[in-house]
This record gives sequence, structure tokens and C-alpha cells, in this order.
Amino acid sequence: MEPRDVYKLLYQGVRGPGHIIISTQAFTERLAAEWHALDPAEDDPLWESIRPDESLLRLNLRPFKAAGGHLDELLHACLETGRRSWGGPAEFQAVWEQCVAVCSTHPWPGLDWDTIATFTAWIGVQGFPPVHHSERYRSLYRPAYRLVAGDVRLQGQMQLRQNSDI
Repeated sequence: MEPRDVYKLLYQGVRGPGHIIISTQAFTERLAAEWHALDPAEDDPLWESIRPDESLLRLNLRPFKAAGGHLDELLHACLETGRRSWGGPAEFQAVWEQCVAVCSTHPWPGLDWDTIATFTAWIGVQGFPPVHHSERYRSLYRPAYRLVAGDVRLQGQMQLRQNSDI
């Protein structure tokens, strides 16, 4: 992970998915295009919690598709999650500043302090915006997921969760 990947994970955990659902129609079209181009696979965990209370999860699309998940139920779950209120800009900025403070005293293997400081200065000037994963992260992990509230029900969700790590 590079600083922007840690930042993205924290951003999603605090702010939720609202930043990608500006227009229901545009979101639906992007999700459908990605879904239809995606090969099902079981390599990744189905669910990854991105909040300590598991109220917000990453649903990895390849294993969801491999488990028989349907695009329409995924779309419903994403839109329901996007309608909810998550943390605000000030809360996220405080979380990022706490992360940076921890990294300054307890180095994170693979994260260079100068890179963290440079990235933090850049996002501060930009107003702490949402960012994309780094090229390296995308190349290594090929992320394909959507954020889903932990209490949103998908058809067969309990069976799907029983087969996952959370």
C-alpha cells in the first residue's frame, strides 16, 4: 500500500460511498459496465470490513459474482448504502491526522515518511478529496468492489457471509 491507498481505505471507512454516487443513472451505468466485464473468481475474500463495528463493508465483486450474486441486488445494496449518512469532512480529516501522527512515531513497513508527508500536504491543499488507488495497488490487486452497509441484506447474504472471513 502507498499512502493514497491507506488514505482511500480510511476515507471510505469514514465518509462512505456517497462520493461515487453523484448520479444514480451514471452510477448504475458504470457498475453495469464493470459487472459485465468482470470474470467471476473466488481468489479474494467476499467481504472486508472497513469500519471496526462492521457497519460498512467492501463487497468484492469477483467472488460475489462467482457465488451467484446478481447485479440488481448489488445495485440496490449500493444505492441504499449511499443514501445513508456517514462521517463528515472534519471527522475524516481528524482520522487522517491521527493516522499520520501514528506513522510519524511508529513507522509502517513499506510506507516512507517523506512520501506520507508530501501526500498529506497535497491532500490538505486539495481539501481532503476522495482519491483513486495507486497504480501499484491496482496492478497488484485489481480491486473490484463496492461499499455496502453491514445491515443491508443481499439475497443469500447469510450463506455468503458464512463462507467469508468476517
